[in-house]
Amino acid sequence: MNTNSPKELTSLRGLFQEVVSHDDFICIGPSKTGTTWLNNVLRVCGVSMPPAKEIKYFTEEMLGIERGGLLRRLFSRHWLYRANRDWLWSSSKQFVKSLVGLNRPDLVGIKWCLRFVLGRRSDSWYRGLFSEYGGIADISPKYVELDESAVLSLDQRFPGLKVVMFVRNPIERDWSSARMILCKHKGRLPDSVSEMEFKQFFDRKPVIDQSNYPEYLPLWRKVFGDRLLVLFYDAIAEKPETLVNRVLGHIRMPVVDFNRLGEQQHSLLKSRVGQGVQGAMPEGVRKHLQSKHKATIVELQRMFPDEPWPKMWLDQFIF
Repeated sequence: MNTNSPKELTSLRGLFQEVVSHDDFICIGPSKTGTTWLNNVLRVCGVSMPPAKEIKYFTEEMLGIERGGLLRRLFSRHWLYRANRDWLWSSSKQFVKSLVGLNRPDLVGIKWCLRFVLGRRSDSWYRGLFSEYGGIADISPKYVELDESAVLSLDQRFPGLKVVMFVRNPIERDWSSARMILCKHKGRLPDSVSEMEFKQFFDRKPVIDQSNYPEYLPLWRKVFGDRLLVLFYDAIAEKPETLVNRVLGHIRMPVVDFNRLGEQQHSLLKSRVGQGVQGAMPEGVRKHLQSKHKATIVELQRMFPDEPWPKMWLDQFIF
């Protein structure tokens, strides 16, 4: 689960002590496009956010498990329930450590975690998770997979909601996902994975859905209009300050003068999180992904004629 641990959050408090209101927003991903980086940076730029990065409420609705009772939340082996329990366990361990160390325990935080994991799902439950923060701030990459009826419902139930979406070269996004799931999670190096296994991974529906920008981006544009902010992953390396201030402006938060930030905040801007095992992409895998995603990149170039990135991605093709 791409959420910060309670220990990490201790060092990621905002620069400002008071809670500053902002427009409700969700970041819908997709995965492996910089969403964890954005979560970390927004926290140190004064955006008041709850302990968990990913709430995944609308994913639960999509999967039809949002009405699950307490016993199911405690004992079901569904990946989403297990991820939430892992989060609660990590939070509980940090709570115990604070008691042993005679530090003041974060009672508000542990109460929030219990409500997050065990609370009965509803729109009022969801809004309540943000009641002590600046507004809805939910960075859940699986939301990009919501279908049209779910996206329309989201707009109707949460009027004025803002949306942030990242676009990454789908070839690099798929390769990053493969290195994370097939290599890092299984303790392997990329050169120990066969090209066939890589190709089978790329053909899985969740992987296809996450990189299918021409399918889902027009839907979110149609429903949310100028309330949708589209950012390119490449800008994180090229101009992170500009990218962050675009997000802050989008949710009506004061922009940040990065010259006034400390060393820790500057290091976060340049940091890379959630990386898989490093390794060169095999030529056969690259050709497979180029064939798979060429039409997508061409369409992205058409959709964003003023952005340099899609053309740069095409220029990197090997024929």
